[in-house]
Amino acid sequence: MLKALHNLIFRRFIYVYDAGYFGLIYSIKAMIALSISGAICYFLLGADVLIWSVMMAMYVFFLNGFKSNKDMDWKYLVLFVAFVCTLIPTFGIFDESLWLILLSSILAFSIGVSEVYDSDLPKVLNLALVNALVATIYVSSHLDVPLWHSVLAAFIGGSVSIFVRLFVSFGEYGRFIQVQFVLILMHLANMSKSIGSKDYSLFQSIFINHLPLLKSKLTSQSAKIKDTHSIKNHKRALFYLYKLESVCYTLDILHDYFKQHDSALLHNLRDEITQNLRELSSIFFGKKPNISKASFLKASQDIQDTQFLNALKIFYSKIESFTRLSSLQSQAFVENTKTKTLQSMYQELKTNPLPFFYGITYASAMSIAMFIAQFFHINHGAWIALGVMTMMNQNIDTIKTLGKDSILGSFMGLVLGVLLVVFGFGHTWLYVIFVINLFLVIYFKSYPFMLWSLVLMLELVLMFALVDDNFIELILYRFGDILFGFLIAFLTAKIIYPRYSADELIPKLKSTLQSLSTLTLDLEQNKQHILQGQNQLIRNFDELSLLIRKNKDNNKRYPASILQQFDTLQKHFLQLKNLSIMLCEKIQSISPQDTLLLKNDLKALRVRYDMLCALLDSKPYYFSTDEDERFLLKDTQIYPSILHIFESQNHIYVFLHIALKK
Repeated sequence: MLKALHNLIFRRFIYVYDAGYFGLIYSIKAMIALSISGAICYFLLGADVLIWSVMMAMYVFFLNGFKSNKDMDWKYLVLFVAFVCTLIPTFGIFDESLWLILLSSILAFSIGVSEVYDSDLPKVLNLALVNALVATIYVSSHLDVPLWHSVLAAFIGGSVSIFVRLFVSFGEYGRFIQVQFVLILMHLANMSKSIGSKDYSLFQSIFINHLPLLKSKLTSQSAKIKDTHSIKNHKRALFYLYKLESVCYTLDILHDYFKQHDSALLHNLRDEITQNLRELSSIFFGKKPNISKASFLKASQDIQDTQFLNALKIFYSKIESFTRLSSLQSQAFVENTKTKTLQSMYQELKTNPLPFFYGITYASAMSIAMFIAQFFHINHGAWIALGVMTMMNQNIDTIKTLGKDSILGSFMGLVLGVLLVVFGFGHTWLYVIFVINLFLVIYFKSYPFMLWSLVLMLELVLMFALVDDNFIELILYRFGDILFGFLIAFLTAKIIYPRYSADELIPKLKSTLQSLSTLTLDLEQNKQHILQGQNQLIRNFDELSLLIRKNKDNNKRYPASILQQFDTLQKHFLQLKNLSIMLCEKIQSISPQDTLLLKNDLKALRVRYDMLCALLDSKPYYFSTDEDERFLLKDTQIYPSILHIFESQNHIYVFLHIALKK
């Protein structure tokens, strides 16, 4: 019983959302920043504006996981603080004015469109608008507090938290490498332990999502490290990171075999693979890993499946390569993104107008919420706009999910908070619960949205109870605002630019085909960033698979008969993904005299991917399902993989041409 409970809490919950307790350490660091900034603000400005210092410190730590490959962390954080310090007096001055509707809608539109420049910028603008709306609520409740006090408190909270976040560390740079790589190896070990089970895709997505964040940190810090030994270790860390990334793709191929077969030998092999991955952690503590191969050698003798054995050999070869020095360690592996101009962003919007229409929808929803609040003089009506911001998304299905999770989580937090206050009102331990729950508001930000909504509403109930005896009426109004905000967001998105999950199927099909084409081109030209292409391919495939599963019973765009065929299509894409990744490994052993023949065959596959994309775009295309002796490299082990890819392409073409009538 206790073991089952432990597995439920840790393996299926904490290990999924905070493996290695890295989020826990991050939240403790946030609480330190929050305490320091709160203390400074209290002694300098008093308790009236303490909320601004605390809130800003918390929001700075909410702005994590920037995906930008550039060293943009500190710039975005400073930009956020500057925005908030500008918006507080602006929204404070226009409190209860209809001009506030225009300002709010302009900012909301900017949030929607800013995705064209950078996927991180909307996060910054969104939190800045949250603070601006809070300013209108605060000013109407604290008429005697000068606005510059609020601005200064926000500046103190933002500045202190930025300093703590960027410059205060619990360890040296080497400790960062140790923690992060042991964490990512834990993700890989969880993947291997779950090979063949339904939990595999969950742990795989955790690993894949962690990779770009760690990669961006390593590439952005490389320019700032001056010590020669640090640079050497830094590049070695990058080398190991990319090797681990390729191990993940090999595990993906092994997973397909484990799903269809079950034996004591495979159980032993899975345990051996998992143990070897855990052994790799020794490298980051200056020790040599002890790699075991007993089950691998046994499997090589007893298993006849050639593709599985090849994948197994590749896996053990990669594991053993960690114990050897490689000239690849000297490569920089830096990923730089091009700076976008206004012209390039305009062209991108013409190609994909979705961000523009999302900006229009967001601005409309915000205008309606603020108009209702201002025109009808609703007390603290900006909470309605905050409710809209909580629910707003490009996808109506996602709005439904967010609304359900937010309402249910908030209701549970409301009930729990009222019970705690009723039975503990006036007791000191209520303040202790308030502080502990404040920590949970930070810590659970990366956990399921329903759980975070619960602790957030609980914190609001406790806060209102500590400052106002009539807290139940206040909190019921806030809960009503959340419901109203959800209604506005849902109806606005449904009327202005309705977009469902099923609408993303064709674009995601195209992006997956494009990633296959790009990876094939990289192989054709022998480029050095093949792993990046593999990463993009598996990410697009995962998103496509998730979309197909989500829309299995959703017939808003396609009839049930077509949706059933999407399951078969997913299997063909899975085969294409596995074959393409396996092809990346096989061509490494190609002889120089076969290089030109290989390039011919790869180009033939790539052109077919491009023709499928043209078919999806309703552009002129030519696609033949006959081989017509187009492949020249037939006397090698590569030909079967190329032929299987060719056949899968034919199946996808038939689906697009007949089922979707493209």
